Amino acid sequence: MLGILHPNLPQIYEAVEMDGKLLVLEEYIDGRLLSEEMEQLVGKKEQVCQIALKLCDAVACLHDAGIIHRDIKSENVMVEAAGGQIRLIDLTAARCKKVSDPESCDTVCLGTAPYAAPEQFGVTRTDERTDIYAIGILLNILVTGKHPSQIICPGGLGKIIRRCIRVNADERYHSVRQLKNALWNL
Repeated sequence: MLGILHPNLPQIYEAVEMDGKLLVLEEYIDGRLLSEEMEQLVGKKEQVCQIALKLCDAVACLHDAGIIHRDIKSENVMVEAAGGQIRLIDLTAARCKKVSDPESCDTVCLGTAPYAAPEQFGVTRTDERTDIYAIGILLNILVTGKHPSQIICPGGLGKIIRRCIRVNADERYHSVRQLKNALWNL
């Protein structure tokens, strides 16, 4: 995690494991949580898609470094006060793919349940598609104000969201770049 530099991620100063938990010292970001801006975004698909594209860039950078975030939600996305840049924060639930045992399930429900993919409940391994699931949930909540279990955004964006949140990870987008391309082509 150290050494990852991206405009949509905070700088990580230190990351240590203590008592089985990851402690991460991140750059302070002056701004507001995306969760505080959600009411103003409901129904604004273009604005939400712009946020999602930046979020995809941040997640792609993590995935390129072999890191799965595993807790993407509105409370872990900051909107900078100066300029409105989107920053994905809080890597405490993150998993480094290179270090983990590839044969085992890797979670005991890490992440936040309403955003968590089925595999985060210890069923199978988390991977890049776990983050794609959470992005789909977040997109739907931002556009509709509701979790997809209540209502799914209609139209082309709804089709993208439905693919992101498939129960079977093999039916989701296989990479965040593939998701970004779908959003870009809306």
